[in-house]
Amino acid sequence: AGIMGRQHYQHLRNVPQAQLCAVADPGPQAEAFAAECGVPCFADHRQMLERVRPEAVIVANPNNLHVATALDCIEVGVPV
Repeated sequence: AGIMGRQHYQHLRNVPQAQLCAVADPGPQAEAFAAECGVPCFADHRQMLERVRPEAVIVANPNNLHVATALDCIEVGVPV
């Protein structure tokens, strides 16, 4: 729900085959952003993977967390 996540969301809105299904971000701005988008918010991406089970994930968290987050997604069979 930070700058990069919001940029990705703007691009995603132009892809008719894609739809935002959840936001996973522990930051204080995440809940408000998710509410604006009409989707659930999770402080932990692993909870989101378990409960929402998205068809794919855009990783837009801090660079030092990209690999760990991507590996968590791949582990449960969700493309990144």
